[in-house]
Amino acid sequence: MKPSEQEIGAKAVAWLQDRGWDVYQEVETGNGRPDIVGVREPATCIIECKVAFGISVIEQAARWVHRVSFVWIASGVPSGFGLKICGMFGIGVLGIEENVHEIKHPEFQHVINIYSKGQKYDIRRYLNQKQKTCLPAGSCGGGYYTEFKETVEQLKTAIRNTPGIKMMDAIKEIKHHYRTDSTARVNIYQRIRQHIVKGIRIENGKLYLEE
Repeated sequence: MKPSEQEIGAKAVAWLQDRGWDVYQEVETGNGRPDIVGVREPATCIIECKVAFGISVIEQAARWVHRVSFVWIASGVPSGFGLKICGMFGIGVLGIEENVHEIKHPEFQHVINIYSKGQKYDIRRYLNQKQKTCLPAGSCGGGYYTEFKETVEQLKTAIRNTPGIKMMDAIKEIKHHYRTDSTARVNIYQRIRQHIVKGIRIENGKLYLEE
């Protein structure tokens, strides 16, 4: 019987931990949600887990090339032309059945500058301790911990403490995951207006909790 995606994820996590990596799972970055993120200073890595080894998971993994030091795909029985494509991108491949076999070792990737101010991409800014235990890698559907959810919970606490607080003042009060306060204000305001954020209403520019 083929291992499930969660079983693949669990074995990949253990494989990384055995090699000294600090492991985080189901990390929300705002530009994708890698199954597994590893940190072994100064290196970082990502593992994408899938039961079926094919172009879909290769595309997922390829997006992280040059954003972390090493990228792997973990799958049941990787084979065929997909391995050659992984080689072209420098992506490593783990074959996972009863045990984990490193079929292809990844190439070291130099993390590039992707921001307008020349700052290097750093996956560490999206990591927190809750991601070590929240949900196992390869989990399907919602419920995973995100920094956005934590930001919203802090915002609700600020509103609960000061009903009618202005967005600007609330953002200054909380510890949010956005790069700047202005970015936080714009994004959260839009998500409240679009009813993506539940339980908060805006009235005459002030914030209140929904009753």
